[in-house]
Amino acid sequence: MTESQRTAVDLQHLKIFLELFRQRSVSRTAETLDTTQPRISIALGKLRQHYRDPLFVRSGQTMQPTVRAIELSRPLLEAVRLIDQSGETVPEFSPQDASRKFRVALADAGTLVTLPGIVEYLRRQAPHLTLDIRPLDLETPERIEHGDIDLAIGYMGQSKRGLYRQVLFKDKFVCLLRTDHPLAGAAIATSAYAASQHILVDGNGSSLALLRRAFRDARIAVETAVVTPSYFGIPEMLAATDLIATVPERLAAVLLRNHPLTTAPVPICTPTFSISQHWHPRSQHDVAHAWLRKSILEMNRS
Repeated sequence: MTESQRTAVDLQHLKIFLELFRQRSVSRTAETLDTTQPRISIALGKLRQHYRDPLFVRSGQTMQPTVRAIELSRPLLEAVRLIDQSGETVPEFSPQDASRKFRVALADAGTLVTLPGIVEYLRRQAPHLTLDIRPLDLETPERIEHGDIDLAIGYMGQSKRGLYRQVLFKDKFVCLLRTDHPLAGAAIATSAYAASQHILVDGNGSSLALLRRAFRDARIAVETAVVTPSYFGIPEMLAATDLIATVPERLAAVLLRNHPLTTAPVPICTPTFSISQHWHPRSQHDVAHAWLRKSILEMNRS
């Protein structure tokens, strides 16, 4: 018989072996394990085939272990004990003491909107955790699948099937322009919006595809003055020109803090979109990973 032809045994078979080793009786073993004698006999047959040994032989009214069974009893007892123990023990996670690195994918907007709050929270609650920030891009779902990314935060229009996804918040578009812009201070007409020159962000994890679809649906063609791969530098360009940028509202709120800018509603219909965190099923029950996800969720919903 080849190795591949050996009958597979499972944990229940091993428990039957150990109980029979203790009881030396099929009937008492069945009674102790609350099962039937035929089930004990079937399990014993599989164990005998797997270990290529009778394991127990009848001697009068008892079942006596063979030399091979005696040899197996101690390691199998320890193996079953460890398996049972692993199922009962839930790993503890102490944020204050934990030392671990998480590789987190974020879009440019996320580094401005989401990351500062996460870092500030972790410095207080889990000072020894390290965040290794990676760009959120079209390859991110595959990198999560391959284990190169632990968690992705942002808008992923095409998330890979099988990944977990949890919505953190909903966002929408607003117009961002300088405070003394000719269109500031009043509702912007669709014709004026279309006639203005725009800055568009076409970078990793941007929501430009949603915005362009909104342009098509509104049947307008905006004049593009600048296409940039990130949101960095946009406040300075807006403050010095009559350009307009259509950006996520939460990002606009961050950019308003330190720049002479203002916002206005977008005069065309634009969609709301979800900013979510995404992770692989392998991390679902990781206590440290679960703590990080829960913390990020609470920060964004408070």
